[in-house]
Amino acid sequence: MIQRALNSVSEFIGDNAVRVGSRPFWDALFDYLEMTDGQKKDVFVLIDKKDKMGDDDFAEGLSDTLNDVSKENQIKSVFTNGYSDFLNKSDKLDLAVAELNDFMKTLELFGVKNAEIDLSITRGLAYYTGLVFEFKLLRYPELGTAAGGGRYADLAGKFSKTKIIGVGAAIGFSRIFVALMESGAIDLSQFESPVDVAVLCMGDENLSYAMFVLNAFRDANVASVAYLDANKKFKNQIEYADKIKTKYSAIIGETEKENQVVALKDMTSGNQVVVPIKDAIKLVLGA
Repeated sequence: MIQRALNSVSEFIGDNAVRVGSRPFWDALFDYLEMTDGQKKDVFVLIDKKDKMGDDDFAEGLSDTLNDVSKENQIKSVFTNGYSDFLNKSDKLDLAVAELNDFMKTLELFGVKNAEIDLSITRGLAYYTGLVFEFKLLRYPELGTAAGGGRYADLAGKFSKTKIIGVGAAIGFSRIFVALMESGAIDLSQFESPVDVAVLCMGDENLSYAMFVLNAFRDANVASVAYLDANKKFKNQIEYADKIKTKYSAIIGETEKENQVVALKDMTSGNQVVVPIKDAIKLVLGA
């Protein structure tokens, strides 16, 4: 089952897109444009939020930050004309462009067909120093970025005297699984009823016996939970058992405690029997 799930995830990822960005390119361009450190930081933030801001707000943000039409236009041209226009502007820009081109060729050699360059991908965290990437779910854009990361040269140096260059990434499993379930790539219906028995206790004075019953079920490897607010009405407790789709409810009241038995209710058929704990366990396991 796990292997089938992994295969489904692999196929699903193959249908979506990887966006590749470059921190070195922007660093080189900002140096070429002779921007201040404060301007670099602010423009990085603008680029990182560009997709959410829209072109007009992005342009307004550049204008407020740079107050230089020439610099603003050159930055905007990256998104309209591409990065190749900045070849032969500076050695740092040439190296950054070459790195991007070489990386994309390497991905092709590895058979990666769903990657493309998107220089709006900057990954807002300042410790990235190299190429960065994000994994997008094309059919579920409302879920945002499902995974992302990049290369860094100095991060480990914050914790060690040894300089370690590495690549880090984080995966949003919750977002990916939402998309997998909505697409039908995986079926979790078999896990809709994970609880076998809900132990319902009628009154605080019966709580210790209810816990004894709960532990007896668990010791027998029966998936069990308890409704711990023993002063709630029976109606509230049985509605809880129904809501979590438990197979059985073990109802504990004064009579059950006195006689060391369990009132076991089949939540599907509605049938109820009063039996010793060991027989209740056998009934649940036999089902």
